Amino acid sequence: DQAVPASQAETGAHCGYYSKSDACVVKYHKYTGLPIWGADVPAVAGLVPSSDGESVHISGRYSAGRADSFDDSVFLPGYARIGGLGSQVSGLFNAKLSAKTGKGEYVLHSGGGNWDRVSDSVGDSDGNIYNIGFSGNLIMNWGGTLKTTISEDGVDKGDVDPGTPGIERHMFISKLAAHTETRHSCLTQCDGNTDTAIISENSCFIDGQCYMEGDTGAFYGKSCWTCDPSKDQKNWVRGSTIGTTQCYIDDLCLNNAYAFFYQRRTWSEKIFSECQICDPSQNTDGWTLKTGYDVNTTFNPPNDCTLRIEPTGAPIRDVDHSGHDHGHTSASVPGHATHGIVLMLCLILLAHV
Repeated sequence: DQAVPASQAETGAHCGYYSKSDACVVKYHKYTGLPIWGADVPAVAGLVPSSDGESVHISGRYSAGRADSFDDSVFLPGYARIGGLGSQVSGLFNAKLSAKTGKGEYVLHSGGGNWDRVSDSVGDSDGNIYNIGFSGNLIMNWGGTLKTTISEDGVDKGDVDPGTPGIERHMFISKLAAHTETRHSCLTQCDGNTDTAIISENSCFIDGQCYMEGDTGAFYGKSCWTCDPSKDQKNWVRGSTIGTTQCYIDDLCLNNAYAFFYQRRTWSEKIFSECQICDPSQNTDGWTLKTGYDVNTTFNPPNDCTLRIEPTGAPIRDVDHSGHDHGHTSASVPGHATHGIVLMLCLILLAHV
């Protein structure tokens, strides 16, 4: 007679504080069934309680572009695919929650930018966690210092960069030694919280991972950003190529003359803009309008650009998506020719009257 719905229990356990969280982990009392705590988390694919009952491990996939912080304070970086959009970044996570409070004890991220998925996680009697899933990457970052490279049969791409997509999907099993937590290699001192840890002189500690001086953020679309301990040991530093040969637009490093494009889905055809390009000499952080065009940014390509008819009839140089200047004129029409076209149109209209 005293039973009530969990939503009316008034135990202080709630989920839904964050509008962008895809899932909620809830602990219920084993006798009363009442909720004890709730934790907003990204979508969960696997859940493994620890053998001692002190914690619970969860795993899944997150979309960095539309996710809230993890456990109120940690924002996970998005892994970018080459040729993708800055809004299409994502990754995989493994996290450990306190069984007593639901608060996060740590979270690890991994990925490669192409079809990263975790299907499930299981544990063994020693406390190890095994993730089962698949990806479409040629290079995979597993967190820490572990990275793997896959060579597909019959395909020779030579040296590939992070974010390079494979032709096939690859199944994987990854092992997380959850029972042997160790200090990160670049931290000389850490007293329970990496926010206050001391980082070695020639290293950076960014988004929970160690990097050596000169390393780039290529996995995250930041190949033009580097680890520069002399300037900042906890954040990426803008590299020398930004403003010379590259732009940094929409959270991605782009080469000179790379064109803005629209893509409805990650597998859809790319529709490139005719007038919006990366021009480091003009704008390092935004798209540059090509000469001879007007742009309406409320429209997607190919409807964003309008050819401007110059009164002088000056030719418009055309630059393709690879940056090659072909030197031919665009559809600019000289002033006297414009009158001829108008006259011809009038004659055609009169002929139909």
